[in-house]
Amino acid sequence: LENLEKVAPVYITHFGDTPDKQLSNIANLLNKKAEKEKWDKDYAASSKEAKATLKDAGVANEKAAVIQFYGKEIYVHDAKVFDGLYSGAGFTPTDAAKANKETKAISSEAIPEYAAGADRLFILMPADGNTDSVDEMLKGVWKDIPAVKKNQVYKVDNTKWSDYSAAAQLYQMEDAVKQITGK
Repeated sequence: LENLEKVAPVYITHFGDTPDKQLSNIANLLNKKAEKEKWDKDYAASSKEAKATLKDAGVANEKAAVIQFYGKEIYVHDAKVFDGLYSGAGFTPTDAAKANKETKAISSEAIPEYAAGADRLFILMPADGNTDSVDEMLKGVWKDIPAVKKNQVYKVDNTKWSDYSAAAQLYQMEDAVKQITGK
């Protein structure tokens, strides 16, 4: 850290701060409060539009779950990581997703319980693009998940969805709407 401080001012975000808190801290640090307020207004407008678009498509009051393939593991995260999907687009986390407050590896056999009640399932795909193991699980151990039965499974960009930032939350919201409605 000392070597970096010799080159330029250094700001370290606090682990656990929400993306909104991180953005507020940086805006305050850079004296960009007006830009942060504009971001908030624009995000609120985008959220309202996303919810309206989904409602027009017959999607309202639905539960969703998100799982991540990373390396050789499957992970679940605190629902706040996917706030763009939940608060932004208006989905409700499944009970297990709501109860989970950490990032943790989970077995493929535990996914049906985690995703129980999910109308929609969002899968952050492996970075290598290999969908074989995902497709195999969707046809096998996950076939009784409501979202799978209804063919409401969405394979999404791992990097863009898992970047815990304000920009990622906007992307999650917009991508969920696009994945579901094509708009």
